[in-house]
Amino acid sequence: MPSETHIEARVKSLNAVLTEKHGQAVGKALRAANGDMPAALTSLKGKLPGAALQKVALAHTLAVWSDNHVSVVKALSSMRKSRTSGMWHCGTIGDRPRIFLQR
Repeated sequence: MPSETHIEARVKSLNAVLTEKHGQAVGKALRAANGDMPAALTSLKGKLPGAALQKVALAHTLAVWSDNHVSVVKALSSMRKSRTSGMWHCGTIGDRPRIFLQR
């Protein structure tokens, strides 16, 4: 089980890219799930719009990848491909998070 400090660092990383309302809901869900993001996301279905859930999933993958560096999560979450309609997607390969840019 992740420590309380680790969970709070993750919440801070996620809140960097969410609205205050969504950030509060995500923080509450993540704390209630003791840092288990899949369980937190399941509990958030129906409480957040689909786009917000996708943003949370991407931000979580970036937070894992960057070891909760808020500035990295914020910068990569806000990147937009110029002159294309590329989108960031997150997923896993084995047990490691991966981030993909799909064109």
